[in-house]
Amino acid sequence: VAKIADLPVIKKKIKEDLLEDLNKQAVFPNRVTIPLSWTADPMQIWQPQMTGILGVKLKSVRGLPRRGGMRRLVGQDKPDVYGIIGLGGKEWRSGVKKNSVEATWEDWYEFPLELLD
Repeated sequence: VAKIADLPVIKKKIKEDLLEDLNKQAVFPNRVTIPLSWTADPMQIWQPQMTGILGVKLKSVRGLPRRGGMRRLVGQDKPDVYGIIGLGGKEWRSGVKKNSVEATWEDWYEFPLELLD
């Protein structure tokens, strides 16, 4: 069975079918209209039109300042590092890296983009 799946024609068809199914499921946003009132037509209510998705990758930070005073004497002079990324009304927070002046993340955040008139 595996040798049959390696034939170029079969392989191409499997790939096309998989991509088609994935594209149907991964389309953003999938809209569902829920009527909230019996008097308003939900199809006539304005909805923002999504034009795409902005992907932002949080990579790293370094060279953060240390705290002074008594904290330095007890070894608590390094900050707890985290990132906040926001766009429009959506905001994401990264995980916290404890007691560090340098941090590295491999986090991706997605923000929907909408068409403005």
